[in-house]
Amino acid sequence: MRRRCKSKIIAALLTGVIITGFPFVNTGNNAYLAKADEYYDNSNTNLYTDDDYSDDSGVNTQNVGVNVDYHTEDEIREFVKEHPADFTSPVEYEEEPLGKAPYSLGRLKYKTLQSALNTLNQIRYIAGLSSDVVLNDEYVKQAQGASVVNSVNDVLTHNPEKPAGMSDEVYKIGAEGASHSNIAMGYNNIDTSLVYGYMEDGDSSNIDRLGHRRWLLNPSMKATGFGYYNNYTAAYVLDDSSAYSPEYGVIWPAQNMPTEYFNKDFPWSISMGYAVSDSVEVELIRLSDNKTWKFSKSSADGYFNVDNGGYGKQGCIIFRPDGIEKYVAGEKFRVNITGLSAPLSYEVSFFDLVPITGLSLDKTPSIIRLGENLDLGIKFLPESAKKIVRVTVDGKILSLGKGKNSGIYDYDADNGFDIKADKYGTTTISVSTYDGRITKSKKITVIPSDVYIYSTESRYIYGTKYGKISLQVSKDKTVSGYEVLYSTNKNFKYAKKLISNSYKKTKFTINNALSRRTYYIKARAFVKVGGKKIYGAYSKTDTYRIY
Repeated sequence: MRRRCKSKIIAALLTGVIITGFPFVNTGNNAYLAKADEYYDNSNTNLYTDDDYSDDSGVNTQNVGVNVDYHTEDEIREFVKEHPADFTSPVEYEEEPLGKAPYSLGRLKYKTLQSALNTLNQIRYIAGLSSDVVLNDEYVKQAQGASVVNSVNDVLTHNPEKPAGMSDEVYKIGAEGASHSNIAMGYNNIDTSLVYGYMEDGDSSNIDRLGHRRWLLNPSMKATGFGYYNNYTAAYVLDDSSAYSPEYGVIWPAQNMPTEYFNKDFPWSISMGYAVSDSVEVELIRLSDNKTWKFSKSSADGYFNVDNGGYGKQGCIIFRPDGIEKYVAGEKFRVNITGLSAPLSYEVSFFDLVPITGLSLDKTPSIIRLGENLDLGIKFLPESAKKIVRVTVDGKILSLGKGKNSGIYDYDADNGFDIKADKYGTTTISVSTYDGRITKSKKITVIPSDVYIYSTESRYIYGTKYGKISLQVSKDKTVSGYEVLYSTNKNFKYAKKLISNSYKKTKFTINNALSRRTYYIKARAFVKVGGKKIYGAYSKTDTYRIY
Protein backbone atom coordinates (compact mmCIF):
# COMPACT_ATOMS: atom_id res chain seq x y z
CA MET A 1 0.00 0.00 0.00
CA ARG A 2 1.29 3.49 -0.70
CA ARG A 3 0.01 6.93 0.29
CA ARG A 4 0.55 10.20 -1.50
CA CYS A 5 -1.12 13.59 -1.22
CA LYS A 6 -3.54 15.55 -3.39
CA SER A 7 -3.05 14.71 -7.07
CA LYS A 8 -0.58 11.98 -6.28
CA ILE A 9 -1.76 8.45 -6.15
CA ILE A 10 -2.32 5.58 -3.77
CA ALA A 11 -2.58 1.98 -4.89
CA ALA A 12 -2.79 -1.11 -2.73
CA LEU A 13 -1.70 -4.46 -4.08
CA LEU A 14 -4.12 -7.35 -3.95
CA THR A 15 -2.47 -9.58 -1.35
CA GLY A 16 -3.46 -12.55 0.81
CA VAL A 17 -5.67 -14.10 -1.85
CA ILE A 18 -3.28 -16.54 -3.47
CA ILE A 19 -0.65 -17.15 -0.82
CA THR A 20 -2.29 -20.38 0.32
CA GLY A 21 -5.15 -22.47 -0.94
CA PHE A 22 -8.03 -20.85 0.93
CA PRO A 23 -7.14 -17.53 2.54
CA PHE A 24 -9.72 -16.02 4.87
CA VAL A 25 -11.11 -12.52 4.64
CA ASN A 26 -11.88 -11.06 8.06
CA THR A 27 -15.43 -9.75 8.14
CA GLY A 28 -16.08 -9.46 11.86
CA ASN A 29 -18.45 -12.14 13.18
CA ASN A 30 -18.53 -14.09 9.94
CA ALA A 31 -15.72 -15.57 7.83
CA TYR A 32 -16.05 -15.57 4.05
CA LEU A 33 -13.78 -17.76 1.94
CA ALA A 34 -11.94 -16.30 -1.03
CA LYS A 35 -11.82 -19.29 -3.35
CA ALA A 36 -8.27 -19.19 -4.65
CA ASP A 37 -7.55 -22.76 -5.73
CA GLU A 38 -8.95 -22.06 -9.18
CA TYR A 39 -6.12 -19.53 -9.67
CA TYR A 40 -3.28 -21.25 -7.90
CA ASP A 41 -2.88 -24.92 -7.21
CA ASN A 42 -0.28 -25.77 -4.57
CA SER A 43 0.11 -29.24 -6.05
CA ASN A 44 1.33 -27.61 -9.30
CA THR A 45 -0.84 -29.99 -11.30
CA ASN A 46 -2.44 -27.06 -13.11
CA LEU A 47 0.67 -24.94 -13.56
CA TYR A 48 2.23 -24.48 -16.96
CA THR A 49 5.81 -25.71 -17.28
CA ASP A 50 8.80 -24.31 -19.05
CA ASP A 51 8.86 -27.18 -21.50
CA ASP A 52 5.28 -26.59 -22.62
CA TYR A 53 6.19 -23.31 -24.30
CA SER A 54 9.36 -23.52 -26.33
CA ASP A 55 7.75 -22.53 -29.63
CA ASP A 56 6.20 -19.28 -30.70
CA SER A 57 2.74 -19.41 -32.22
CA GLY A 58 2.29 -15.64 -32.61
CA VAL A 59 1.94 -13.86 -35.90
CA ASN A 60 5.11 -11.82 -35.41
CA THR A 61 7.84 -14.32 -36.26
CA GLN A 62 10.49 -12.09 -34.66
CA ASN A 63 9.08 -12.95 -31.24
CA VAL A 64 9.96 -16.30 -29.69
CA GLY A 65 8.26 -17.41 -26.47
CA VAL A 66 5.40 -14.90 -26.61
CA ASN A 67 2.05 -16.56 -27.20
CA VAL A 68 -0.42 -13.70 -27.40
CA ASP A 69 -2.19 -12.15 -30.37
CA TYR A 70 -0.22 -9.71 -32.49
CA HIS A 71 -2.01 -6.47 -33.41
CA THR A 72 -0.70 -3.82 -35.79
CA GLU A 73 -0.62 -0.12 -34.92
CA ASP A 74 -3.63 0.58 -37.12
CA GLU A 75 -5.58 -2.30 -35.59
CA ILE A 76 -4.91 -0.91 -32.12
CA ARG A 77 -5.94 2.60 -33.20
CA GLU A 78 -9.15 1.22 -34.66
CA PHE A 79 -9.95 -0.78 -31.52
CA VAL A 80 -9.37 2.26 -29.31
CA LYS A 81 -11.59 4.33 -31.59
CA GLU A 82 -14.36 1.75 -31.40
CA HIS A 83 -14.00 1.41 -27.61
CA PRO A 84 -13.63 5.04 -26.47
CA ALA A 85 -12.52 5.87 -22.94
CA ASP A 86 -12.75 9.14 -21.01
CA PHE A 87 -9.71 9.98 -18.90
CA THR A 88 -10.76 13.54 -18.06
CA SER A 89 -14.37 13.56 -16.90
CA PRO A 90 -15.34 12.86 -13.28
CA VAL A 91 -17.43 9.81 -12.45
CA GLU A 92 -21.19 10.18 -12.50
CA TYR A 93 -23.87 8.40 -10.44
CA GLU A 94 -27.34 7.17 -11.12
CA GLU A 95 -27.70 7.19 -7.35
CA GLU A 96 -25.27 8.99 -5.05
CA PRO A 97 -23.70 6.83 -2.32
CA LEU A 98 -24.46 7.71 1.30
CA GLY A 99 -21.23 7.88 3.27
CA LYS A 100 -22.80 8.06 6.73
CA ALA A 101 -25.27 5.96 8.70
CA PRO A 102 -27.39 4.24 7.57
CA TYR A 103 -25.06 4.13 4.48
CA SER A 104 -25.80 3.10 0.91
CA LEU A 105 -23.56 2.00 -1.95
CA GLY A 106 -25.14 4.14 -4.63
CA ARG A 107 -24.86 3.25 -8.30
CA LEU A 108 -22.53 4.51 -10.99
CA LYS A 109 -23.90 5.65 -14.31
CA TYR A 110 -23.57 3.20 -17.15
CA LYS A 111 -21.39 5.55 -19.21
CA THR A 112 -18.86 5.75 -16.36
CA LEU A 113 -18.76 1.98 -16.07
CA GLN A 114 -18.60 1.51 -19.83
CA SER A 115 -15.69 3.93 -20.17
CA ALA A 116 -13.73 2.03 -17.51
CA LEU A 117 -14.57 -1.27 -19.19
CA ASN A 118 -13.40 0.11 -22.54
CA THR A 119 -10.12 1.18 -20.95
CA LEU A 120 -9.60 -2.32 -19.55
CA ASN A 121 -10.38 -3.95 -22.89
CA GLN A 122 -8.08 -1.48 -24.66
CA ILE A 123 -5.26 -2.56 -22.34
CA ARG A 124 -5.96 -6.22 -22.95
CA TYR A 125 -6.25 -5.79 -26.73
CA ILE A 126 -2.93 -3.96 -26.84
CA ALA A 127 -1.38 -6.83 -24.86
CA GLY A 128 -2.82 -9.39 -27.29
CA LEU A 129 -5.27 -10.92 -24.81
CA SER A 130 -9.02 -11.49 -25.03
CA SER A 131 -10.62 -8.06 -25.12
CA ASP A 132 -14.26 -9.02 -24.64
CA VAL A 133 -14.40 -8.68 -20.85
CA VAL A 134 -17.92 -7.72 -19.76
CA LEU A 135 -19.49 -6.05 -16.74
CA ASN A 136 -20.94 -8.36 -14.12
CA ASP A 137 -23.66 -6.80 -11.98
CA GLU A 138 -22.53 -8.59 -8.83
CA TYR A 139 -18.89 -7.60 -9.41
CA VAL A 140 -19.95 -3.98 -9.98
CA LYS A 141 -21.87 -4.03 -6.71
CA GLN A 142 -18.95 -5.51 -4.78
CA ALA A 143 -16.40 -3.10 -6.27
CA GLN A 144 -18.67 -0.17 -5.43
CA GLY A 145 -19.01 -1.58 -1.92
CA ALA A 146 -15.23 -1.77 -1.57
CA SER A 147 -14.89 1.89 -2.56
CA VAL A 148 -17.58 3.03 -0.13
CA VAL A 149 -16.32 1.01 2.86
CA ASN A 150 -12.72 2.09 2.34
CA SER A 151 -13.79 5.70 1.89
CA VAL A 152 -15.88 5.68 5.05
CA ASN A 153 -12.97 4.21 7.02
CA ASP A 154 -10.53 6.44 5.10
CA VAL A 155 -8.19 3.47 4.93
CA LEU A 156 -7.10 1.66 1.77
CA THR A 157 -7.17 -2.03 2.60
CA HIS A 158 -8.34 -5.38 1.27
CA ASN A 159 -9.59 -6.28 4.76
CA PRO A 160 -11.69 -3.32 5.89
CA GLU A 161 -13.20 -3.05 9.34
CA LYS A 162 -16.93 -2.64 9.67
CA PRO A 163 -17.83 1.05 10.02
CA ALA A 164 -20.05 1.93 12.96
CA GLY A 165 -23.70 1.97 11.99
CA MET A 166 -23.23 0.05 8.73
CA SER A 167 -25.52 -2.91 8.20
CA ASP A 168 -24.07 -6.42 7.93
CA GLU A 169 -25.44 -6.69 4.40
CA VAL A 170 -23.74 -3.54 3.11
CA TYR A 171 -20.50 -4.37 4.92
CA LYS A 172 -20.43 -7.91 3.58
CA ILE A 173 -20.69 -6.59 0.01
CA GLY A 174 -17.89 -4.08 0.60
CA ALA A 175 -15.60 -6.58 2.35
CA GLU A 176 -16.12 -9.15 -0.39
CA GLY A 177 -15.33 -6.54 -3.04
CA ALA A 178 -12.22 -5.29 -1.26
CA SER A 179 -10.78 -8.81 -1.03
CA HIS A 180 -11.36 -9.51 -4.72
CA SER A 181 -10.36 -6.19 -6.29
CA ASN A 182 -7.49 -3.96 -7.19
CA ILE A 183 -8.03 -0.90 -5.02
CA ALA A 184 -6.59 2.59 -5.20
CA MET A 185 -7.04 6.11 -3.92
CA GLY A 186 -6.37 9.58 -5.27
CA TYR A 187 -7.52 9.35 -8.89
CA ASN A 188 -10.04 11.64 -10.56
CA ASN A 189 -11.78 8.73 -12.24
CA ILE A 190 -11.58 4.99 -12.77
CA ASP A 191 -9.91 5.11 -16.21
CA THR A 192 -6.81 6.89 -14.93
CA SER A 193 -6.46 4.45 -12.04
CA LEU A 194 -6.41 1.55 -14.49
CA VAL A 195 -3.64 2.88 -16.74
CA TYR A 196 -1.55 5.14 -14.51
CA GLY A 197 -2.03 3.23 -11.27
CA TYR A 198 -2.53 -0.49 -11.73
CA MET A 199 -0.71 -0.82 -15.04
CA GLU A 200 2.22 1.30 -13.86
CA ASP A 201 2.77 -0.41 -10.48
CA GLY A 202 6.25 1.10 -10.48
CA ASP A 203 6.37 2.41 -6.92
CA SER A 204 8.54 0.77 -4.28
CA SER A 205 5.56 -1.06 -2.73
CA ASN A 206 4.50 -2.82 -5.92
CA ILE A 207 7.36 -3.00 -8.41
CA ASP A 208 8.70 -6.29 -7.02
CA ARG A 209 5.61 -8.20 -8.20
CA LEU A 210 3.38 -5.90 -10.32
CA GLY A 211 0.29 -7.56 -8.89
CA HIS A 212 -2.21 -4.96 -10.09
CA ARG A 213 -0.92 -5.16 -13.65
CA ARG A 214 -0.85 -8.94 -13.72
CA TRP A 215 -4.45 -9.22 -12.53
CA LEU A 216 -5.63 -6.87 -15.29
CA LEU A 217 -3.57 -8.90 -17.79
CA ASN A 218 -4.85 -12.24 -16.50
CA PRO A 219 -5.84 -14.12 -19.68
CA SER A 220 -8.58 -15.94 -17.74
CA MET A 221 -10.53 -12.79 -16.92
CA LYS A 222 -13.93 -12.66 -18.61
CA ALA A 223 -15.94 -10.32 -16.38
CA THR A 224 -15.27 -7.41 -14.04
CA GLY A 225 -16.86 -4.57 -12.12
CA PHE A 226 -15.79 -1.10 -11.01
CA GLY A 227 -16.48 1.13 -8.05
CA TYR A 228 -15.73 4.71 -7.07
CA TYR A 229 -16.45 6.99 -4.12
CA ASN A 230 -14.57 10.03 -2.81
CA ASN A 231 -11.42 9.19 -4.84
CA TYR A 232 -11.44 5.59 -3.61
CA THR A 233 -11.67 3.25 -6.55
CA ALA A 234 -11.85 -0.51 -7.10
CA ALA A 235 -11.64 -2.90 -10.05
CA TYR A 236 -12.88 -6.46 -9.49
CA VAL A 237 -10.20 -8.82 -10.82
CA LEU A 238 -10.77 -12.27 -9.30
CA ASP A 239 -13.13 -13.48 -11.97
CA ASP A 240 -13.06 -17.22 -12.58
CA SER A 241 -15.24 -17.39 -15.68
CA SER A 242 -12.45 -19.14 -17.54
CA ALA A 243 -10.07 -21.05 -15.30
CA TYR A 244 -7.83 -21.99 -18.23
CA SER A 245 -6.44 -19.89 -21.06
CA PRO A 246 -3.69 -20.78 -23.54
CA GLU A 247 -1.80 -17.46 -23.54
CA TYR A 248 1.67 -17.24 -22.04
CA GLY A 249 4.54 -14.80 -22.31
CA VAL A 250 2.24 -11.85 -21.54
CA ILE A 251 4.33 -8.70 -22.01
CA TRP A 252 3.97 -5.03 -21.10
CA PRO A 253 4.92 -2.92 -22.95
CA ALA A 254 3.27 -4.89 -25.72
CA GLN A 255 4.63 -5.78 -29.15
CA ASN A 256 3.13 -2.59 -30.57
CA MET A 257 2.87 -0.12 -27.70
CA PRO A 258 1.05 3.24 -27.61
CA THR A 259 3.22 5.86 -25.93
CA GLU A 260 0.08 7.21 -24.26
CA TYR A 261 -0.07 4.08 -22.08
CA PHE A 262 3.59 3.73 -21.12
CA ASN A 263 6.28 6.06 -19.76
CA LYS A 264 9.65 5.92 -18.01
CA ASP A 265 8.07 5.12 -14.63
CA PHE A 266 6.49 1.91 -15.94
CA PRO A 267 8.51 -1.29 -15.41
CA TRP A 268 8.79 -3.79 -18.25
CA SER A 269 7.36 -7.23 -17.51
CA ILE A 270 6.71 -10.64 -19.00
CA SER A 271 4.54 -13.22 -17.24
CA MET A 272 5.35 -16.75 -18.34
CA GLY A 273 2.59 -18.77 -16.66
CA TYR A 274 5.02 -21.08 -14.86
CA ALA A 275 7.61 -20.77 -12.10
CA VAL A 276 10.72 -18.96 -13.34
CA SER A 277 14.18 -19.21 -11.77
CA ASP A 278 15.63 -15.96 -10.51
CA SER A 279 18.83 -16.88 -12.35
CA VAL A 280 17.35 -15.64 -15.64
CA GLU A 281 19.17 -12.82 -17.40
CA VAL A 282 17.62 -10.07 -19.49
CA GLU A 283 19.16 -7.99 -22.26
CA LEU A 284 17.30 -4.89 -23.49
CA ILE A 285 18.56 -3.29 -26.71
CA ARG A 286 17.40 0.01 -28.18
CA LEU A 287 17.67 -0.69 -31.89
CA SER A 288 18.21 2.91 -33.03
CA ASP A 289 21.62 3.16 -31.38
CA ASN A 290 22.22 -0.36 -29.97
CA LYS A 291 22.22 1.04 -26.44
CA THR A 292 22.06 -2.06 -24.23
CA TRP A 293 20.86 -2.64 -20.67
CA LYS A 294 21.53 -5.92 -18.86
CA PHE A 295 19.66 -7.32 -15.87
CA SER A 296 20.36 -10.21 -13.54
CA LYS A 297 20.13 -10.88 -9.80
CA SER A 298 23.84 -10.07 -9.44
CA SER A 299 23.92 -6.88 -11.51
CA ALA A 300 21.32 -4.71 -13.23
CA ASP A 301 21.28 -1.52 -15.28
CA GLY A 302 18.16 -0.45 -13.43
CA TYR A 303 15.57 -2.41 -11.46
CA PHE A 304 15.27 -6.20 -11.74
CA ASN A 305 13.27 -8.92 -10.00
CA VAL A 306 11.56 -12.26 -10.65
CA ASP A 307 8.27 -13.00 -8.85
CA ASN A 308 6.52 -16.38 -8.83
CA GLY A 309 3.43 -15.32 -6.93
CA GLY A 310 0.15 -16.25 -8.52
CA TYR A 311 -1.03 -12.77 -9.47
CA GLY A 312 -2.81 -13.59 -12.71
CA LYS A 313 -0.03 -15.38 -14.58
CA GLN A 314 2.76 -16.85 -12.46
CA GLY A 315 6.46 -16.37 -13.19
CA CYS A 316 6.85 -12.63 -13.81
CA ILE A 317 10.19 -11.20 -14.95
CA ILE A 318 10.37 -7.49 -14.07
CA PHE A 319 12.92 -4.91 -15.19
CA ARG A 320 13.13 -1.15 -15.60
CA PRO A 321 16.09 0.47 -17.39
CA ASP A 322 17.88 3.48 -15.97
CA GLY A 323 18.53 6.58 -18.06
CA ILE A 324 15.41 6.64 -20.24
CA GLU A 325 13.54 9.94 -20.02
CA LYS A 326 10.73 9.03 -22.38
CA TYR A 327 9.59 6.49 -24.96
CA VAL A 328 8.72 8.08 -28.29
CA ALA A 329 7.01 6.99 -31.46
CA GLY A 330 9.34 5.16 -33.81
CA GLU A 331 11.58 3.72 -31.11
CA LYS A 332 12.11 -0.03 -31.18
CA PHE A 333 13.58 -2.27 -28.51
CA ARG A 334 14.57 -5.91 -28.47
CA VAL A 335 14.37 -8.08 -25.35
CA ASN A 336 16.46 -11.25 -25.05
CA ILE A 337 15.96 -13.49 -22.01
CA THR A 338 18.18 -16.44 -21.17
CA GLY A 339 18.08 -18.89 -18.28
CA LEU A 340 14.78 -20.49 -19.29
CA SER A 341 14.67 -23.98 -20.79
CA ALA A 342 14.47 -22.27 -24.17
CA PRO A 343 15.64 -18.77 -25.21
CA LEU A 344 12.99 -16.05 -25.28
CA SER A 345 13.16 -12.89 -27.38
CA TYR A 346 10.72 -10.30 -28.63
CA GLU A 347 10.54 -6.76 -30.01
CA VAL A 348 8.58 -3.75 -28.79
CA SER A 349 7.72 -0.89 -31.16
CA PHE A 350 6.40 2.36 -29.70
CA PHE A 351 3.88 4.48 -31.57
CA ASP A 352 1.41 7.30 -30.96
CA LEU A 353 -2.29 6.57 -31.02
CA VAL A 354 -2.71 10.01 -32.60
CA PRO A 355 0.24 10.37 -35.00
CA ILE A 356 1.58 13.70 -36.21
CA THR A 357 0.44 14.33 -39.78
CA GLY A 358 1.95 17.78 -40.27
CA LEU A 359 4.49 20.24 -38.84
CA SER A 360 4.91 23.97 -39.49
CA LEU A 361 7.61 26.46 -38.42
CA ASP A 362 5.85 29.48 -39.86
CA LYS A 363 5.58 31.06 -36.40
CA THR A 364 9.24 30.42 -35.56
CA PRO A 365 11.19 33.71 -35.80
CA SER A 366 14.02 33.80 -38.34
CA ILE A 367 15.99 36.31 -36.25
CA ILE A 368 17.04 36.02 -32.62
CA ARG A 369 19.34 38.24 -30.54
CA LEU A 370 22.47 36.94 -28.88
CA GLY A 371 21.72 35.49 -25.45
CA GLU A 372 17.99 35.22 -26.06
CA ASN A 373 15.92 32.04 -25.99
CA LEU A 374 14.23 30.94 -29.18
CA ASP A 375 10.54 30.11 -29.04
CA LEU A 376 9.92 27.34 -31.52
CA GLY A 377 6.41 28.21 -32.57
CA ILE A 378 5.74 24.76 -33.95
CA LYS A 379 2.29 24.03 -35.23
CA PHE A 380 1.25 20.40 -34.97
CA LEU A 381 -1.39 18.66 -37.04
CA PRO A 382 -3.59 17.37 -35.65
CA GLU A 383 -3.61 19.52 -32.51
CA SER A 384 -4.34 16.44 -30.38
CA ALA A 385 -1.12 14.69 -31.47
CA LYS A 386 1.62 14.14 -28.89
CA LYS A 387 3.98 17.08 -29.16
CA ILE A 388 7.29 15.24 -29.21
CA VAL A 389 9.76 16.10 -31.96
CA ARG A 390 13.45 15.77 -32.70
CA VAL A 391 15.24 19.10 -32.99
CA THR A 392 18.57 19.29 -34.83
CA VAL A 393 20.90 22.24 -35.42
CA ASP A 394 23.73 22.09 -37.97
CA GLY A 395 26.11 24.29 -36.01
CA LYS A 396 27.02 25.59 -32.57
CA ILE A 397 25.31 28.93 -32.94
CA LEU A 398 22.28 27.74 -30.98
CA SER A 399 22.44 25.50 -27.94
CA LEU A 400 19.63 23.09 -27.17
CA GLY A 401 19.12 22.27 -23.55
CA LYS A 402 22.28 21.64 -21.54
CA GLY A 403 24.76 22.79 -24.16
CA LYS A 404 23.72 20.16 -26.70
CA ASN A 405 23.39 20.99 -30.36
CA SER A 406 20.74 18.38 -31.06
CA GLY A 407 18.34 16.17 -29.21
CA ILE A 408 14.77 15.09 -28.57
CA TYR A 409 12.53 17.54 -26.75
CA ASP A 410 8.94 17.87 -25.68
CA TYR A 411 7.20 20.83 -27.25
CA ASP A 412 5.43 22.91 -24.63
CA ALA A 413 3.13 25.55 -26.06
CA ASP A 414 3.10 27.46 -22.76
CA ASN A 415 6.79 27.41 -21.85
CA GLY A 416 8.47 27.03 -25.22
CA PHE A 417 11.82 25.37 -25.91
CA ASP A 418 15.06 25.86 -24.06
CA ILE A 419 17.03 26.96 -27.13
CA LYS A 420 19.56 29.73 -26.60
CA ALA A 421 21.48 31.92 -29.03
CA ASP A 422 25.14 31.38 -28.09
CA LYS A 423 27.08 32.80 -31.05
CA TYR A 424 26.57 35.14 -33.98
CA GLY A 425 25.81 33.64 -37.36
CA THR A 426 23.20 31.86 -39.43
CA THR A 427 22.22 28.25 -38.90
CA THR A 428 19.49 25.85 -39.94
CA ILE A 429 17.20 24.33 -37.39
CA SER A 430 15.23 21.21 -38.30
CA VAL A 431 12.21 19.72 -36.57
CA SER A 432 11.12 16.20 -37.39
CA THR A 433 8.99 13.41 -36.09
CA TYR A 434 11.11 10.86 -34.30
CA ASP A 435 10.56 8.27 -37.01
CA GLY A 436 11.63 10.78 -39.66
CA ARG A 437 8.35 10.75 -41.58
CA ILE A 438 7.97 14.55 -41.49
CA THR A 439 10.74 17.16 -41.36
CA LYS A 440 10.57 20.95 -41.50
CA SER A 441 13.56 23.32 -41.53
CA LYS A 442 14.15 27.04 -41.06
CA LYS A 443 17.18 29.33 -41.19
CA ILE A 444 17.85 31.24 -37.98
CA THR A 445 20.20 34.24 -37.76
CA VAL A 446 21.62 35.40 -34.44
CA ILE A 447 22.03 39.18 -34.48
CA PRO A 448 23.46 41.73 -32.00
CA SER A 449 21.28 43.03 -29.22
CA ASP A 450 19.69 46.47 -29.63
CA VAL A 451 21.76 49.55 -28.87
CA TYR A 452 20.32 52.95 -28.04
CA ILE A 453 21.33 56.60 -28.18
CA TYR A 454 21.71 57.81 -24.63
CA SER A 455 23.63 61.11 -24.87
CA THR A 456 23.28 64.00 -27.31
CA GLU A 457 24.37 67.60 -27.55
CA SER A 458 23.58 70.12 -30.24
CA ARG A 459 25.61 73.28 -30.77
CA TYR A 460 24.94 76.21 -33.11
CA ILE A 461 27.95 77.71 -34.90
CA TYR A 462 27.61 81.47 -34.54
CA GLY A 463 27.51 83.42 -37.74
CA THR A 464 26.55 80.42 -39.90
CA LYS A 465 23.44 78.45 -40.62
CA TYR A 466 25.08 75.25 -39.39
CA GLY A 467 25.69 73.43 -36.18
CA LYS A 468 26.96 70.16 -34.72
CA ILE A 469 25.11 67.25 -33.15
CA SER A 470 27.17 65.06 -30.84
CA LEU A 471 25.75 61.73 -29.70
CA GLN A 472 26.77 58.49 -28.01
CA VAL A 473 25.39 54.97 -28.32
CA SER A 474 25.39 52.24 -25.71
CA LYS A 475 28.44 49.96 -25.69
CA ASP A 476 28.31 46.25 -26.51
CA LYS A 477 31.60 44.35 -26.14
CA THR A 478 30.40 41.45 -28.28
CA VAL A 479 29.99 43.46 -31.50
CA SER A 480 32.40 44.71 -34.20
CA GLY A 481 31.04 48.25 -34.41
CA TYR A 482 28.04 50.54 -34.80
CA GLU A 483 26.18 52.37 -37.51
CA VAL A 484 24.33 55.66 -37.05
CA LEU A 485 21.75 56.67 -39.64
CA TYR A 486 20.47 60.24 -39.82
CA SER A 487 18.20 62.27 -42.08
CA THR A 488 16.03 65.39 -42.15
CA ASN A 489 13.25 63.16 -43.48
CA LYS A 490 11.36 61.04 -40.99
CA ASN A 491 11.24 58.24 -43.55
CA PHE A 492 15.04 58.44 -43.77
CA LYS A 493 14.98 59.36 -47.43
CA TYR A 494 18.46 60.46 -48.54
CA ALA A 495 19.80 59.28 -45.19
CA LYS A 496 23.51 59.39 -44.37
CA LYS A 497 25.60 57.00 -42.28
CA LEU A 498 28.24 57.28 -39.63
CA ILE A 499 30.19 54.06 -39.00
CA SER A 500 32.41 52.89 -36.18
CA ASN A 501 34.52 49.75 -36.64
CA SER A 502 35.22 49.17 -32.98
CA TYR A 503 32.91 48.33 -30.11
CA LYS A 504 34.86 50.90 -28.06
CA LYS A 505 34.09 53.81 -30.39
CA THR A 506 30.62 54.84 -29.33
CA LYS A 507 30.75 58.64 -29.91
CA PHE A 508 29.57 60.20 -33.17
CA THR A 509 29.33 63.75 -34.53
CA ILE A 510 27.08 65.09 -37.25
CA ASN A 511 28.89 68.12 -38.70
CA ASN A 512 27.30 70.87 -40.77
CA ALA A 513 23.87 70.14 -39.41
CA LEU A 514 21.41 72.73 -40.65
CA SER A 515 19.92 74.97 -38.01
CA ARG A 516 16.19 75.15 -37.58
CA ARG A 517 15.88 71.68 -39.14
CA THR A 518 14.73 68.51 -37.41
CA TYR A 519 17.09 65.54 -37.61
CA TYR A 520 15.88 61.96 -37.30
CA ILE A 521 18.57 59.67 -35.91
CA LYS A 522 18.76 55.94 -35.12
CA ALA A 523 21.59 53.47 -34.46
CA ARG A 524 22.37 49.79 -34.65
CA ALA A 525 25.26 47.45 -33.92
CA PHE A 526 26.87 45.00 -36.32
CA VAL A 527 29.21 42.02 -36.11
CA LYS A 528 31.50 40.59 -38.76
CA VAL A 529 31.21 36.85 -39.35
CA GLY A 530 33.09 35.20 -42.21
CA GLY A 531 33.79 38.55 -43.85
CA LYS A 532 30.13 39.54 -43.83
CA LYS A 533 28.27 41.93 -41.58
CA ILE A 534 25.31 40.85 -39.51
CA TYR A 535 23.31 43.85 -38.32
CA GLY A 536 21.21 44.23 -35.24
CA ALA A 537 17.90 46.02 -35.24
CA TYR A 538 17.78 49.80 -35.32
CA SER A 539 17.09 51.66 -32.11
CA LYS A 540 14.00 53.76 -31.81
CA THR A 541 14.21 57.01 -33.77
CA ASP A 542 15.22 60.12 -31.83
CA THR A 543 14.71 63.68 -33.08
CA TYR A 544 17.10 66.63 -32.64
CA ARG A 545 16.99 70.27 -33.71
CA ILE A 546 19.56 73.07 -33.76
CA TYR A 547 18.19 76.55 -33.02
